[in-house]
Parts: sequence; C-alpha cells; structure tokens
Amino acid sequence: MARAALALQTKRLAMKEEIRELISENHARRQEIFGPYDQLTGLGCYGFKEGMRVHVVIPDCIIPEMWVPRETLESSIWHEVLKYGTIKRFIEESGQVNGQYDDGYHQDVEEALFQARCFDDPEFAFVLVDQIVDKVTGGMIPFRLRYAQRKLLKLFEDLRRAQKPILVVLLKARQWGGSTLTQMYIKWMQEFRHPHGWNAAVITQADSTSKKIKAMYRKAVEKQPGWTVGLPGKKLEMTPYERSDSDFQITDGKYLARTSLLSIASFNSFEKCRGDNYKMVHYSEVASWKKTPEHDPDEVISNLQGGFLGLPDELAVFESTGKKNSGFFYDLCQDAMKEDSTSAYHFLFIAFFLIENDMKPMGAEGFSEEEEEEFAQWLWENRNYEQCPAGFRESGKFFWRLWKMGACFESINWYRYRRNEHKAHGYMASEAPIDPVEAFRNAGNAVFDPYAIDDLKEDCHAPKPPLYYANINLPPFETKSRKVFKDADIKIREDKAGELKIWSMPNNQILKVKNRYLVSVDIGGKSATSDYTVMTVFDLMGMCPEVKGRPRVVARWRGHIRHDILAWTAAALAHFYDDALLVIEKNTADREKDNNTEGDHFGTIITEIAGYYPNLYQRVKEPESTTEGIKPIYGFHTNVQTKIWLIDNLIACVDDKLWEEPDENMYQELGWYQRDPETNKMGNEPGSGKHDDVLMSTAIGLWIAFHEPIYKPSWKVEERKEKTVEPMTEARI
Repeated sequence: MARAALALQTKRLAMKEEIRELISENHARRQEIFGPYDQLTGLGCYGFKEGMRVHVVIPDCIIPEMWVPRETLESSIWHEVLKYGTIKRFIEESGQVNGQYDDGYHQDVEEALFQARCFDDPEFAFVLVDQIVDKVTGGMIPFRLRYAQRKLLKLFEDLRRAQKPILVVLLKARQWGGSTLTQMYIKWMQEFRHPHGWNAAVITQADSTSKKIKAMYRKAVEKQPGWTVGLPGKKLEMTPYERSDSDFQITDGKYLARTSLLSIASFNSFEKCRGDNYKMVHYSEVASWKKTPEHDPDEVISNLQGGFLGLPDELAVFESTGKKNSGFFYDLCQDAMKEDSTSAYHFLFIAFFLIENDMKPMGAEGFSEEEEEEFAQWLWENRNYEQCPAGFRESGKFFWRLWKMGACFESINWYRYRRNEHKAHGYMASEAPIDPVEAFRNAGNAVFDPYAIDDLKEDCHAPKPPLYYANINLPPFETKSRKVFKDADIKIREDKAGELKIWSMPNNQILKVKNRYLVSVDIGGKSATSDYTVMTVFDLMGMCPEVKGRPRVVARWRGHIRHDILAWTAAALAHFYDDALLVIEKNTADREKDNNTEGDHFGTIITEIAGYYPNLYQRVKEPESTTEGIKPIYGFHTNVQTKIWLIDNLIACVDDKLWEEPDENMYQELGWYQRDPETNKMGNEPGSGKHDDVLMSTAIGLWIAFHEPIYKPSWKVEERKEKTVEPMTEARI
C-alpha cells in the first residue's frame, strides 16, 4: 500500500510540474501575439528584436520617443534634427529655415521627419497614412496590423531588404486581413519607394471582388493626408487613367501625386490589363480560378508578369484559402512549400491559431489562474485520448496536437466550442485550418486521410532519395526468347534522369526466399501527354512469419513506352529481381471515361511474353463463366468492383502503415486522389493534369501481397536449379 501511495504521489507531482510548464509556455505564446507593439513609435515592430531599429528621442515632437529603422537616420532631415536635439533648436539654429520659430514651421519639420520615416517603415506608414473600414462599426480607422498580418509583412520585408523580388504564395485561414495587407503594401511601395513607373495590378476571382477592392482603395486614398505625397493641404482621389474603368492614378483632382498606375480586374476579364508594364501583381483567391479554354492561370501570369526582370521590389503575391487538393493554386503551394524546392516563390501558411479573433478565454476578463490551471490539466490528461472528451467533438489527441503546433489555450478553447457548431470536421477545417494539409483536405473529396498519409510518410522516413537512377536497355532482337529479358542491361544514370528508381538492389542469394519479389504494372500510353506506365517492385520478405516485417517498395519504373517493348521491359525488371511474380493489370474499370491510356493494350503485352517469362501472375476465372471449369487467366483484372476492393485495401494499408513507401510521387498521388460526389467514381479531377498511375500500381501489388495466399513468401526448400541473377555492382553496370 505504501509503495502504491508513493507511486501515486510521485505521479501527481510530475503532472503538476507538467501543468506548470504548460502554463508558462502559454504565457510565452500569448506574449508573442499580444506583447508590446506600437506602429507609431516602432516598439515591437519589424526588426525591433533584431536590433534593426534605433531608439531616438525628440522631446518636442508629437511622437517624442521612437524606434526607427537604421536607414531612416541616414536621411538629411533626421540627421540634422537629431544633431540639434529638438525641432525648435533645428528651426532656430540650423539655418535651413528663416530662424523664426512658429507652429507652422514645427509642423512642416514633423511632416518631413515622418515622410522620410515612411520610406523605410511600412508599419509606420500604414497607421499614419492609411485608413480601412472597421468591420464592427463601419467607420474608417487607422490601419493597425494584426499578428498574422505582421507575419506576412515580415516575409515581404525580409525579401525586400535582401534586395530580392518579393514572390510569395500565401495559403490562409479566413478573415485576418492578408489581402488587405498585401494591397496596402503595394500602395506603400507606389507612394514612398516607386511613385513613378512601378505599375501594379490586382486580379481577383470575380468582378464583384474587384469592385470591393477598388472601394477599399478609394476610401483609403480619400482619407490620406496630401502632405504624405508632396501635396500639402490637398484632397487626394483615385482618378481613372485615360477614362479607363480598370486603370487608376492618384491625383488631387488636377495634378498627379504619382504616375505609377493601379489596375484592378478579375480573372475572367484580365484582358483589360494586357500590355501594361507591371512591376507588382496581387492575385486574390487564386484557388477559385477556373481554367477554361479562354482563361488559363498560366496565361494570365505570363501576360501580367511578362515585364518582370527579377529586380528588387518587384512583387507577385498569390493568396487564397484552400479550395481543393488539385489545380493551379494547389500545385503552386505544393511546389513552393517543399524544403528542397527550386520554386522562385516563398510559401507562407497562416493557421487559425495565429488570428486574435479566433481566441476565446474562459471568462469575460480572460483566464483566471484557477481556470488556466484547470484548462492545462484538461489538456494534459486528454493528450493521448483518442475519443472525444465530454462535451466536445474532437479527440483529446487532436486538441493536444493543436498545442504541439503552437496554439495557445485561448485558441484551443475557441476551437473546441466553435467545432461544436459543425456536424463534421470538414466544415471546421475549411473555416479554420490548422496546417497546409487541412487547408486543402476538405475542399475536395479526398479518398485518403491526409493525416494518415503524413503518419505513413513519417513512419517510413520518407521521401527517401533512390540509391540509383537507371534505364532498362533491351538487347537488339528479331525473334522472341528468354534471352531478351535475361540479357537486358540495367544501366545506371549518373545524371539521375533514369526512368527506374532503385532504393534497394535484389538480394536473395543468401536467404533464398520463395516469392520474395513482386512487380505490379499499371499500363499507360506511349505519348508524352498520356498516362504513365508504372512498374512497382515490392520486397515481401517482411511478410514471412519469422521476420515479422512488412512489404516494402524497393524500385519503381515510371515512363512512357511502346506497349510491345513494355512487355519485355517489365519481364527484364522482374527477372532482375529474382524472377519476381509479374502482375500486369487489365483495366476495364475506366473505359467510360477518358483515362488517357491510348486503349486497352493488355493483350499486346501478354501475347509478347506469355510463353517466355516463367512467373506471370494468373487469376482464376469462375466456373460459371466457362464450360471448361476453373481456368487460370493472365493479369489482374481491374473492373468497377475490384477497383473498389483495391482502394479500400489501400486505405487500410495507409491508415495502418502496412508497407514501406519511399517515393514522394506516391504520397502526392495519395493526397490528390478524389471521389466524385455525383458519380462516386474515384480518380483525379478531370483536366487537373494529375496522375494516379503510381497509386494504382502500388494498390495492385499490395492487394496481391495481402489477399492472394498462393503468392505468399516462404523459405525455399531447395536450391534453385536455374542460374541465379548475379549480384549487381556499380562496376558491372
């Protein structure tokens, strides 16, 4: 009893320490979001922590204490005023004015100081110059940045100060002002850094959105003080350029404040913006753009960014919420977010828990100490709970995951109550995504759970680079024989451009496992625009009872090839892997749709090699379908019913991590594979340019591995009589 009591007490003490650590960390996260931040003084603004701002005091300035960018102090007005210490002394002693101090001169100097600071400090310019509509009151208020907007501004400024083009892909949750910040940053660029010859365009998903952005911009201009652009005392307005309904300049009604144009149009009417030399483009809600014969996203970009020269301060921002896990914006995000990507664009995702409006304290005045401790304990105790805690609609593990991702208590508390307003997680994920995967996951009709895909990927330490890239070169031949595939040359490519990726070489000479290797073939077309042919090689040794492992993909061939040559190439690959079981798919499931395989070539392939390759997969034909009784037939038949079996089995394999998958292509295809809600057909979105060939090749191999006992691997009883495949070495290759 004493030991049990001591153990219980120790456990409680450990939990109390964990609770204290959670509370301490929550305070740090709140401080990051709600800590001191003042755009007028510069406190907490961009570069403050990094020492990029200098603390200055001008006692008689309307803002007496400021932290200004170091570059600002290089301007003559700042240098002179700081040298004299006060504005009054500068006026009286510098000789730059008539030496007679008055309030008018004082204001002129302040405006000159502020205008110079605006050149280097967009946060200061936003709150000093720009006003936006308050969504609560409907009135106009100074543009003060939210935390998420500051994250986006940091990326803009990091790139600008590095003298790089500002090329950004922004995937966002809703209603935090990412579009507003982007537009105001463009406005700042044109007003203070490039007032002449730096044209900008805003392209929205619909004409109605274009009108809203135009109205926002017009209101901001009309509230802007004229002195900020060198027109003191003047009222600014947004004036059509050459009577255009889409191109605008800023004037005082008579004189130009700047010549840089702003063009606003929709995706469907982007032709209005053709021909102008744009240096900045803001693409809004890009995921809603629908590709048609008349309008192609790539064509829009080519037209609008045709004048880009890779110069500093050129800007292109693609921003949108996630709509579907395929299409132009999805591809743009996937490319930009890869760690080893060569994309010119920089990716940023804003999760819901970075948004102040998506936070809910326990009480009206925030968390009390008792409530904070209560919440921390609830979070800790449910961290491994796979069911939904009482009163909520997500698992304890899910809420703990939010914490691990960086959410504070208030964000998690908001989420758990907001989630109760929705029947399914998908609606919540669309409104308040927690990561880039979720931002896209519920926009389409994904077949595979994206979190299960991530878990499999992590479990397999994928993606893994292949050991080798190679080509399969057949010997010249006029007559068919086994020599064709036996004499094939697996040629390593030093340029990593081979169609065959090898993660593990054949290695069955020592352990001698029967049915160790399996090659599954999904047939594509021979032209570059058709579906790919994919051959996936599995090592099944892990399925032997004594090994207690799992199947693993050890090689994969993906390319376009003539179908009679494909037959011998597949046989050569299977022979290389210890005369593996060769499973060739016969597909009738997708005959009614354009699956881009250039017809049914299964017969061509089987006719080529059926009498020569000794280990071709055969399925059993049911007795009622023939008078000859049970009859073996070559190939795996994918029809409407068996395709469902394949995908159901693959879903289970993904969820339960039943095989080792090293290939990034497979994870991509799992992510964008969808079910059409109207037809219930599974595949990729028509016209998206996506493929599912790696997925289907893998699905067939895993079905055979788990559901066809006759092909299970086992230890060989006696030595092979046929000559074994020689071990492959780089020297031999």
